[in-house]
Amino acid sequence: MAKKMRGKQMEVIITNHSIKRYRERTQAYGQTDDVIEDRLRQAVLRGRKIKERRGDAWEVYGDGIYLIVHYKTDQAKIITCLGSKEYRKWSRRHARVA
Repeated sequence: MAKKMRGKQMEVIITNHSIKRYRERTQAYGQTDDVIEDRLRQAVLRGRKIKERRGDAWEVYGDGIYLIVHYKTDQAKIITCLGSKEYRKWSRRHARVA
């Protein structure tokens, strides 16, 4: 699936790292890679940019999960999955302690 961007199609590239992180951070150990890829793709296509990150990347929130996505003209590459809102809150709280 691709998102239309002013007449163009947005290609979504999903890294193995983002699949691994999604599985770990959402505890989706029973889901296949295909199911996870579809979930990540939909999150990018339906999501919104939250915060700019270095290297032309953005933190994106969509379908209940946070992602880091690198954008090019007609391409979005999912770099990693940061997890759900609850996981992010837990992770940030514990990162400050460590």
